[in-house]
Amino acid sequence: MNRLLRALLRRGLRRGILEGSTAWLAVGLAAALLRLARRREPAKVYSERLRVGERLEIVHLPAPPTRRQRAALRRRTPDGVGAALGVAPGTPSE
Repeated sequence: MNRLLRALLRRGLRRGILEGSTAWLAVGLAAALLRLARRREPAKVYSERLRVGERLEIVHLPAPPTRRQRAALRRRTPDGVGAALGVAPGTPSE
């Protein structure tokens, strides 16, 4: 979507300003407004002051598999648990 808006913005302003096409100028301005409206500040998740001697550990956890990935794993393995999830077939889960 971003690529499409960028292309419409570039083409619309170029053809609207340089070639004098009012319709393309309107398309370019609409694309510019849409791009501005879509731009947002990232949401602040956590904020706290640290005192001297305190520390903060940031850990990145892998995203859970999507519905499509889970379905593909169920189709590939006989017991429905995918080896890609780190579980060998037949082993009990924790």
